[in-house]
Formats: sequence, C-alpha cells, structure tokens
Amino acid sequence: DLSRLGSKGRIHSEGHHFKCMHPGDGALHHILVVDKSGSMADRDAKPHRVLLPRKQQNRLGAVIEACDDYLQLRHGRAVNDLVSFIAFDTKPVTVFCGKALDPPELFEQMKTVKWRGGTDFGPALDAASQVMKTVEALG
Repeated sequence: DLSRLGSKGRIHSEGHHFKCMHPGDGALHHILVVDKSGSMADRDAKPHRVLLPRKQQNRLGAVIEACDDYLQLRHGRAVNDLVSFIAFDTKPVTVFCGKALDPPELFEQMKTVKWRGGTDFGPALDAASQVMKTVEALG
C-alpha cells in the first residue's frame, strides 16, 4: 500500500521510501508486450466480454481484453498518448508502433494476433527497445 506521497517519491505504509519521477501531464508512450505462444491457447483464463472471436476465448483473449481495458482507462486521462503493441512467441511481431490512443481502432488490431509457437521473450524485449527508440526519434 503506497499510501503517503513523499516530496520526492512515495512512502510505503511500512515506512519504505521509493524514489520516483512522474512525467506530469505530458504524453506517454505505452509499449505493450504480449506473449502469444502456444500456451496462450489454454482456456484456464478467458475474456469477460464477448467482443473477441471464439478462437480467442483463452489466455490470449484475456490478455488482449486486459490491454484494451487499460487503454480505455488511459484514454479518459490523456488524449496525446501513443501506444505500441508487440506480440511474441519465438519471434516478436510489432502489430502497431507509436499509434495515437484510440482504443476501438487499437482493439481491432490487437484482435488479429493469433497464438502459436514457443516462447522467447529476449527478442521481444529487444523489439520493445527498438520501438522506443523509433518513436523517440520521430519526436
């Protein structure tokens, strides 16, 4: 419980101080990196809404729905934010990069992701780093 705000960070209810910097009201770039490996086809977790096709009534669908929920919440707070979405199995795929925060449009693109393959998150993190550099260079 990070209950008390410190002058330069947050102070936990147990007294621990966490230093942090907040960007204020400036636009943020949200980079969502999602596992789309074969294990994401398991049906032990499912999305709550019925907006996803039957083949995504599984872990992957639940994650896509969670990403959409997050973007919907953020959309109400900051209209100038940018979003990138990377899905990975053994190789990353940048589904979109540096897009304006438009949840319905982004949700449609996220829904195109299909599960398959193994899992290797190292290249996905490299892809996220590259996306960050690309968007930063665009300005």
